[in-house]
Amino acid sequence: MVPQLSYIFLPFVATLFLVGIYVYLGQHVLKRGIIFVDIAIAQIAALGLTFAYYLGYDPKSLGASLYALVFAIGGAMLFAFAKPREELIPHEAIIGICYVVASGLAILMVDMAKDPHGAETIQYLLVGNISWVSKQDIFRIASVILPVGFFHYWFFPKFYAVTFEPQLAEQKGLWIPFWDFLFYLSFGMVVTSSVKVCGVLLVFTFLVIPSVCIGLFVRAFSTRLILSWILGILVSFVGLLFSWSRPSGPTIVFFFAATLAIFGVLKYILTSSSKGKALLKLIEGLGIFVGLLALVALLFPSEEHHKHRTNLTPKTSPNSPQNTSKYQNILNQIRSLTPDDSTKNIQIYWSKLNPKEKKEFINELLKVANQQEDFSLKLVIAKLLLTFSRKKSAWSLLYSLLQNEKCPPFIKEEAAEDLQKSTKQNFGYDFMEDVETNQKALEKWRKWLQAQGVSVH
Repeated sequence: MVPQLSYIFLPFVATLFLVGIYVYLGQHVLKRGIIFVDIAIAQIAALGLTFAYYLGYDPKSLGASLYALVFAIGGAMLFAFAKPREELIPHEAIIGICYVVASGLAILMVDMAKDPHGAETIQYLLVGNISWVSKQDIFRIASVILPVGFFHYWFFPKFYAVTFEPQLAEQKGLWIPFWDFLFYLSFGMVVTSSVKVCGVLLVFTFLVIPSVCIGLFVRAFSTRLILSWILGILVSFVGLLFSWSRPSGPTIVFFFAATLAIFGVLKYILTSSSKGKALLKLIEGLGIFVGLLALVALLFPSEEHHKHRTNLTPKTSPNSPQNTSKYQNILNQIRSLTPDDSTKNIQIYWSKLNPKEKKEFINELLKVANQQEDFSLKLVIAKLLLTFSRKKSAWSLLYSLLQNEKCPPFIKEEAAEDLQKSTKQNFGYDFMEDVETNQKALEKWRKWLQAQGVSVH
């Protein structure tokens, strides 16, 4: 548990800032009925990033971030001043149109950039990975969130009036489009600064789900805000704890979704005139859902898409003279795996080998890894070596992926994560940066690995 707590310390600090600002903004977003505005602004900011990328900027440079901010400001102006007074066009429709157009243009910009890894680069900038947040990332996020928070605190009466009492705000002479613009502008600044760290999924989750959960039971603004903060922090902490061996963002989203489901069920039961009948209806609904799943499984049995995983039992005896070729079948099957595929049957195969065969099999795996330029295959083999408790061989292979300039970012991300979790060390490696930028981190890894007796080059 202690290594896990150490591992999630920085991500948890980041979530404190993110939950703090997004839960507050979420109160306004829910009241205004503009639920998807965060995704739209995030995508418009992403369009700014891809435009800068097309012009030749490094997506993580200050120039690219400024382009993203300018585009976000443009989106803020559009959402603030393009709101029809007569509601002939729903505001959500305008937001949805902007999201679709920005998404399409972003993809077009990446394609026009003519970079074979461009899509991967932009994808990882947008999806984010909060488990790899650094102190610098936290300082950068805090440098935006704290001023925005203070700005909203200072002008809270005006923002509250525009959101919750718009008619009274007009009577007081407040220019609502102007304060809408300031709201969207500050919102866009927060999204632009944080989406590259936590991703759009977590932005939307922090913004909406805690407030919805508490809003089912509490109406008073201040009480709802405080309880939403507490709930957001607690669920984020639990999600980070259980993401020790899983992607942090989706794991946190899952726990928030589970929390929302629990709150929804409680609300339904507690507000029903007959709590017994309400519970029975829930059980019936769940039974119908499970029954439909079982019916589909029965009528359309699994087609075993990964047929190459069958028949993995060793076919030759330990005394066979073909000590190297007898593993060819299983090695070919491993070559067809991806890092996301299950290796359960490979592990079963491994468990049936005797010690001599295991040593031979490991040697064959390492030969395949060293002979192939397939980075995905190298990662698969490294994962298998970790499963087989051959950590030193796995660490050497993972390190080789991190220091290879040609290795794609998404492979480096997973390799770095596996290396960090299996060694319980973190030297600040950034999978989105090039080898030269990561030189200090790689040198620290090299020295630490050599101290453990690992052969690295």
